[in-house]
Amino acid sequence: MLYLWTFQSLDEFCQELNAYLEYYNHNRIKEKLNGLSPVQYRIKNGFAA
Repeated sequence: MLYLWTFQSLDEFCQELNAYLEYYNHNRIKEKLNGLSPVQYRIKNGFAA
């Protein structure tokens, strides 16, 4: 939830955004996706390139 944070520079913002996107796509488990992360779900179901 980057909108709650204050950043000292654009570089700091970009680093935090990249870290959050990594978490969101690779580590966040979704019940709707059968307990998998979005990336795991796509790979398992043949949606990933």
